[in-house]
Amino acid sequence: MHVTSITVVALLAFIGRSQASRIARRAWHFDTVDHVCPQDKQDIITKEIDYARQMAEYTTNHVKDGPYFDAMFSGIPDSDFGTKAKDIYTRVTNMLDPGNGDYDFNIQCDDTTDLCKIPNIQAHMNDGSKRMNFCNRFFAQNPDGTEFAILSTDQRLSEGASSADFNLRKAQRSRSAVIVHECTHTQYTTGLPEGKALDYAYGYNSCWLLPRNKYDRKCMPENVRGRKVLCPDGQNPDEEGICPPDRAIYNADSYSFVAAGVWFSNKLGKEVPLPPDPPTPATRRQDGSESCPVDDSLPFDGDESDPPPVASSSVAPSPTSDPSSSVAPSPTTDPSSSKAPQDPISSSATEDPSPSSAVLAGTQQRRAVYTTTLW
Repeated sequence: MHVTSITVVALLAFIGRSQASRIARRAWHFDTVDHVCPQDKQDIITKEIDYARQMAEYTTNHVKDGPYFDAMFSGIPDSDFGTKAKDIYTRVTNMLDPGNGDYDFNIQCDDTTDLCKIPNIQAHMNDGSKRMNFCNRFFAQNPDGTEFAILSTDQRLSEGASSADFNLRKAQRSRSAVIVHECTHTQYTTGLPEGKALDYAYGYNSCWLLPRNKYDRKCMPENVRGRKVLCPDGQNPDEEGICPPDRAIYNADSYSFVAAGVWFSNKLGKEVPLPPDPPTPATRRQDGSESCPVDDSLPFDGDESDPPPVASSSVAPSPTSDPSSSVAPSPTTDPSSSKAPQDPISSSATEDPSPSSAVLAGTQQRRAVYTTTLW
């Protein structure tokens, strides 16, 4: 009887360890009960997650290869941040590794969520419930018929191999780079004192200005930035102002740009060039009162706990007609004007924008077309 009791106890202990091991090893997975992703979507997501994992893993060991790290983080008051950035990319790699259980998150395909109902939202992630949801738009192929969409990584690799005007802006507009961006919205990946990365700035121009103490968050369109003030103005703390340079450390898009530049350069066997530096200062602000860089952003995220005050489907302003102007476009203020605003989804362009071109100014129209969201 004594031997039998010992045997039972030993067996239960073994089962407990086995179950604990299985739980500990559980990594990202597709939901099999609620909002199940069909197989074709699972295949796309799995491929893009693997590309994102490769991107983060390679960047871990090559974080300062090329000009990308300096472009996104030069000027921040932390001389050891290169080491910290490597740690962040290591955790992104672990988070996306199907054999690593350090961060277990659930993947769903539910296009009926409130956020997916917002025009142009592609995906959203909830760090609290560890759930990533993909909207139908994530799977669209070049959804608006222009070069400004977020495309599959294979499409961007093909473009990078054949196009002379391929640069970091286009590389970052890939599904895998978007997933890297999303991963930094978790406390697990950043491991930073103030928590997960937020969305202080979007797009190359704003992210380049951010660590240089030249980015005024008031420039971010009101229908994107939400109601929460992240960079209080020194004279009016209820309004957005110049962001401190160290906010780049907490900016999700900045990590996405570095990873895209490093990884695409390696895959293509050539350095992916940076877009031209934005003018500093630019010539006007979104509210018309001060200076702003030309808006080249594709806002990837918004926070359900801090919704924007204006629906993202609102009509975007039309671009300036002066091709040499760096002035950000503004909507017409003449109520008697008979010219209808341009539909942002019907906008098109044939070349990658530069900060001084009307094509780049036109990206403000396309700004809301390719968004993912922090849930």
